[in-house]
Amino acid sequence: MAANPFTEHPHETGETFGEHFCVAMGVSRQLAGAAMAAFVHALVPRFHKTTASDKIRALNCCLERKDRDGLRTKAELKAVS
Repeated sequence: MAANPFTEHPHETGETFGEHFCVAMGVSRQLAGAAMAAFVHALVPRFHKTTASDKIRALNCCLERKDRDGLRTKAELKAVS
């Protein structure tokens, strides 16, 4: 039986397709915001000096601690437990 390309990876991560979709879209939204901040910073360096790098670090922190809520909504830096 062929693997379902829509559910194979979400099931590997312990999520349904819908749960995985929400997490991935949350990450996408947060990265888009970081990209916009980096764009503004490129134009006017005094604005958003660390916004993009802070967001990337926060998303990585959420990935390391498997914080799906943080990935979906607002990633924040916290100690990995």
